[in-house]
Amino acid sequence: MNADRRSAPADPLARLDESQRAQLASARRAARWVGVVLPLVLTAVATALTAAWIPRMPDPSAIHWGPSFEPDGFGPPWTNAVMALVLGLCLTALSALQWLQRWQTKQRGGAVWSSMYRFLPAIVFGTVLFVQVIAVGTAWVQLDVADARETGSIAGVMLGGFVLWVAATVLAFLAQPRLRIDAPGSEPARPTPLAPNERAVWVGEARPSRAVFWVMGIVILLMLGAVVLVFAVPGAEIAGWIMVGTLLLVLALMATSLYFRARIDSRGLEVRSAVGWPVFRLRADDVVSVEVAQIAPFAEYGGWGMRWTPDRFGVVMRTGEGIVATRRNGRLFAVTVDDAEAGAGLLAAVARNAERNEGDHE
Repeated sequence: MNADRRSAPADPLARLDESQRAQLASARRAARWVGVVLPLVLTAVATALTAAWIPRMPDPSAIHWGPSFEPDGFGPPWTNAVMALVLGLCLTALSALQWLQRWQTKQRGGAVWSSMYRFLPAIVFGTVLFVQVIAVGTAWVQLDVADARETGSIAGVMLGGFVLWVAATVLAFLAQPRLRIDAPGSEPARPTPLAPNERAVWVGEARPSRAVFWVMGIVILLMLGAVVLVFAVPGAEIAGWIMVGTLLLVLALMATSLYFRARIDSRGLEVRSAVGWPVFRLRADDVVSVEVAQIAPFAEYGGWGMRWTPDRFGVVMRTGEGIVATRRNGRLFAVTVDDAEAGAGLLAAVARNAERNEGDHE
């Protein structure tokens, strides 16, 4: 295995050729437009428009709508303008998370650019658009109304905002360059030497880091505290039992997604939860190449756990070493495990054997 992949890797950006640098610059420029510039423009327009409408708004204005989409909460007429400005700026600021993605890339040698870099700006743009449609729409239906209670239902505004949210997010994602640049310098795994009739099995574990345990522990303690407080309130038993059900669901999800066992044999790679489900399989005859890589979960997969993106799937429980296999359709299959070099070598060997057997049958 390449020693650079196990120690602190060199900056992967420094190894890009001229064409990759040009493509990366174009992708970053598109991400800035989608995730920063356009959301700020939407925020400015919505804030200016709702601020200009303040003299025409009822006082107090409707600022909250119940399950029937009828107004049930009221406040100052400038609420919509403030909502448009504050929420728009806060959501746009989420684009700064790409700096964390880039930091992980430099620290761990992960993907220089992947679909996750397109996904975050698209989510920001779509969500900002949704918020501004709601801010402008709920102000517009109140224009020149004497009493905000006469506003009526805003179901149309909410439905329109939701449709635009989904459509804008998808279009913003597709509008950015479809680019994948993996960290240069990685080497394919060296296949484990196997005799024609020899069989071998490799077993490893994908387990979370201590930081994940701390976060989950804090979440469980906070939820337990909330349950106790709710049950202490007279007449809130129903809400308390709902929270108990939610807590049990969270615990069940944690139990199925915290620990995974990875097994490699002649059939390929299987990643199974410690409780038996879910199970993810990669057939040996579907593997094109295998490598050991330093995986940066947030930069490449958008977080920790079971992660799906348009060009890759991973059971990435921590930052660090893992097995990364390229499938025939070009998508990646990754799992973070200890002793990844041995596992990757065996997977490369069984994939090579599967290819040979396929050729013999032809």
